[in-house]
Amino acid sequence: MPSAREIPPVWEVEDELYILKEMNPTIRGLMVSDFSSPNFQHSKPLPNTFGSVFPSVWCNEFDGGRQWVTALGHKKEAYSGPLFISHIVGGLQWVLVKK
Repeated sequence: MPSAREIPPVWEVEDELYILKEMNPTIRGLMVSDFSSPNFQHSKPLPNTFGSVFPSVWCNEFDGGRQWVTALGHKKEAYSGPLFISHIVGGLQWVLVKK
């Protein structure tokens, strides 16, 4: 997947996290937030939707179309980082490729 191609196996970023109780079961998770990380901070009890991780980047194909979602990028500083830019460009490239 182009959006994760240059991302290291562990990529620590400071960002907001959206946690859902349910998700479409057909998504393909590309990156997850790890709640078991010693640096993970939260203010509310977390739902146990996916255990100790939660998808923060995923993609899906349906009805001939493609969907790519990243929950990252809440801080404007992220958009000047080469890894984050590669992440965004890779997601857009994947969505725009026709099979």
